[in-house]
Amino acid sequence: KAEAEAKAKAEAEAKAKAEAEAKAAAEQACDETLAGRNGEDYRGCQTKTRSGRTCQNWDSQTPHRHGNRKEAKGSAGNNYCRNPDGEPTIWCYTTDPNKRWEFCDPLPESSAEEAGATCDSDVSCQDAAEAAGFQIGGGGYAFAGSWSTKGCYMYNSGKYEGMAFFGTGGDAAAMSASVAEPKVRVMCPAPEPAPAPAVQVCKRTISATRRDANHGWGMSLRFKCGDTEVSIGNSDQQEKTIYSNGVATGSCPSRVDKSNWLGGYRYQDYFDVTVTDCPAPPPVPEPAPEPEPAPVPATVPKGPLTACYGEDAKAPFGYVHKAENLDFGIDRSGEAAIGFTSGYEKYQALSCDAPPVHKFEDCEWCKTHSCDASCPQVMPAKCADPASFGVCEPTVKGICDTLQQSHDGCTSGSKAVVEKSKEYLSVDVQNAPCAAPIMEDTLASLKKYKLAYNDWAMAFNNASQVCKVGANIREYNGISFMSMHKSLEDVERVAQDACAEDDFDAEAARPKAELGASVRNADVCSRLKDLTASMIADADTSSAQIQCFAANCVALKAAEQVKLDALVAAHAEYEAKYLAYSAAITAYNQKVSDKNTLKAAVMESYEIFNPIKTTTVAKFDKDNVVYQKFESGAAKGNCGLSDCEMESVCGYAVAADADYYVEEKGGKCVQKHKDLVEHCHK
Repeated sequence: KAEAEAKAKAEAEAKAKAEAEAKAAAEQACDETLAGRNGEDYRGCQTKTRSGRTCQNWDSQTPHRHGNRKEAKGSAGNNYCRNPDGEPTIWCYTTDPNKRWEFCDPLPESSAEEAGATCDSDVSCQDAAEAAGFQIGGGGYAFAGSWSTKGCYMYNSGKYEGMAFFGTGGDAAAMSASVAEPKVRVMCPAPEPAPAPAVQVCKRTISATRRDANHGWGMSLRFKCGDTEVSIGNSDQQEKTIYSNGVATGSCPSRVDKSNWLGGYRYQDYFDVTVTDCPAPPPVPEPAPEPEPAPVPATVPKGPLTACYGEDAKAPFGYVHKAENLDFGIDRSGEAAIGFTSGYEKYQALSCDAPPVHKFEDCEWCKTHSCDASCPQVMPAKCADPASFGVCEPTVKGICDTLQQSHDGCTSGSKAVVEKSKEYLSVDVQNAPCAAPIMEDTLASLKKYKLAYNDWAMAFNNASQVCKVGANIREYNGISFMSMHKSLEDVERVAQDACAEDDFDAEAARPKAELGASVRNADVCSRLKDLTASMIADADTSSAQIQCFAANCVALKAAEQVKLDALVAAHAEYEAKYLAYSAAITAYNQKVSDKNTLKAAVMESYEIFNPIKTTTVAKFDKDNVVYQKFESGAAKGNCGLSDCEMESVCGYAVAADADYYVEEKGGKCVQKHKDLVEHCHK
């Protein structure tokens, strides 16, 4: 039990925290203070420019492409005005293709309190999303569905980037709960409150009339009229009328009954109490009728079923009836244009793959790896002329050769990386067709196709209904005609009794002439005429009613053909644009795939190059330190022959030129005052 209570308490605290965070976020989202320099820290909810244009969503690149998404702080998933670049005040890109951007003013306080309301229905969500330039649904999913994210939201990136959805799952608290990237909330402007109904205050008349002169004398009559108590005390009159001022319209019934009776006798037995309401307002004059449009084939039947069912049903003037006019016989199953649903699904299935960044150096991989393809090794200038080092030439030349090998090893790897990077950069996937004019053009064509489909479907259904109803009536009348013969025989027998045999034509079912002075016979014959005429009319397969249906059937079939022609044209236009749009997406997605392949190749080349660069640069720097000693003269004595070799050479040279260096004195070899080093280094 203690664990259950602790769990319930924790859940309640978490729910309260989520609601508090949502409320704080909503309050923060609508701070209309122009904070910061020129409003750079403004976090309000203004979505209109000074001219009244709607702001484009910062996450959208339609209709205007821009690079201010990250700089527009507090703009994720919305189209609120911001100042990301130091303009004189807040501004936004507009949804008007002909106006890129405009300045804004903060919302007034009363509006700020209501701005940024949570979208509580798919209708309000769609309105807000369309105003902000989002795509409604997509990526294989319908716009609204029972997902855990309740409310209105969109995607910042990924497969569903720029698409808006409305989630119907979860509880009410989830409507304002935070969502994780790349999903963000879409806030709706609060609806304008409906104007309060005008309260009409007027003088209302209340009358009490005695119904029975023998009852109810001296009786106190009290009842409620809204918040007003009406009292007629000691009614000793046949009729009494009082007036109640200031009773609002609608607060008092037009006739008093038990619901507002305040006691006493059952007043309805004795009194008829009525309330005369305020005078009705003067009628609003109807606007002048617009001129009749030019006649066109009917899209919706103007009441043919109702008109043709009436007693005065008739075909239009000039109509020539043919039995086949009621034959519908229209089969459109072979028309590709009527498959609008599949055409719409094809469009919905199209999507642009997420592209990699345009420059390889901007990709995420470079944040954790070196993407510097340069080689810092610079060959010493004197390596081009090692003879200038004298006897050190062989040593310096060897050092320079080692330096050159390190330099060439790095530059060779760098060249491979640079070539791959250039190839990657040459594939441009910055302008996706899903956010280009071709998409808008295709979508507009699809909407036009949808309207044409709806018009045709209505025309087809109208023609089918009218033609089939008329044909059914004709069939029924035909069956009735077959059964009339028996009925006419019965009529004929009655006529033999009521009419003179010579005065009644049984075949035509009508009297030949007047029947004479007999009132009885005349009356019976008159009824027989009506009866037989009615029977003949009921069995007529080309009656006025049937001709009415037939005429409308002909007209509506013609209208259906007109709508079909328009549908076929709209479908052909859409198919052409769909194919072009689909081809553009296919080509674009292939380029995205190619660029991703090149991206992998550049990454691979860097993975090969970076270790080579590290090794060659380290060796070059080490060898360059040795070289610099020779160039500066610090290692001058560390090149040429060794000391041992120098002594051998000098010994040989001294022996060859002994008289120059030594002389014989007293039987001994004495060195002249000459430095042996002079010989070796002269």
